[in-house]
Amino acid sequence: MTAPAATRHYTSARRRIPVFVSTRTCVDLPIGDTLALAEELGYDGVELWMDEVVRDPADPASIARDARSRELQLSVHAFSYDINPTSVNRGIREESVRQVLSSLETAAALGARVVVVHPGVLSSRADRAADYWEPQLAFFRTVAKRAAELGIVACAEQMEKIPTKHIFCTAADVNRLRAALAEEQVAIDYTLDLAHIHTWGIAATDFLRDAGLPGHVHCSDASSRKTHEAAIGEGDTDVGAGIAALVRAGFPHAIAVEGVARGRARTVAASNLRIIDAALAAAG
Repeated sequence: MTAPAATRHYTSARRRIPVFVSTRTCVDLPIGDTLALAEELGYDGVELWMDEVVRDPADPASIARDARSRELQLSVHAFSYDINPTSVNRGIREESVRQVLSSLETAAALGARVVVVHPGVLSSRADRAADYWEPQLAFFRTVAKRAAELGIVACAEQMEKIPTKHIFCTAADVNRLRAALAEEQVAIDYTLDLAHIHTWGIAATDFLRDAGLPGHVHCSDASSRKTHEAAIGEGDTDVGAGIAALVRAGFPHAIAVEGVARGRARTVAASNLRIIDAALAAAG
């Protein structure tokens, strides 16, 4: 099944695939400093986590102006901390949906083209994932419709292997969501996370074959200790193979590099970009 979006979301004069740094990598820095670092190191853009945007002294309009002045593109990661849009608790569910929709509004104001949206999770270990399908579908239907109204792309993020929590993880989940919404003439895309599929033991080539091209990609390293290691090379994910698979498949959008690097944002952001660039070059 192919992605619903046919146009290129982001461009790069330097790379076949634009590369963004996540504000999660630069979590110790104000967003303005992250933008300056991204420009200095040669990234094509920055992925702004909404949970950090609201804590930053700069308002979205100032962030947008700063990014434009540095010729940096922006993507947005919707609110995700302490929320659950499929919660069995109605108050939590409704507030979670409200916060995600507000992320879309902010993304549009920032001039971002893509908003990454976390799916819901199980409220209890005793719950069955199958019982969450309809609430999940209703949530993403609402998100996709609002994104279309705003002229942006919503990408449901495929999650890591935590069977007692996550319920949107596999290529089959991606295809089921797309097919269900397509029947209603509603389009949604997905974010492929290379660290997440590593926790499932799935190669990027296989996931892309089964789910089609994503609208956005997250890249970081994973290990038995941690899903998102701070720096690529600190885990055991074959990031090079993942990048090569994306190039072979003709992935046309952007890669956002994640991994929290407290106290060493500059070193890790620089190293990560060198590794991604080397992988892109090796892919031919």
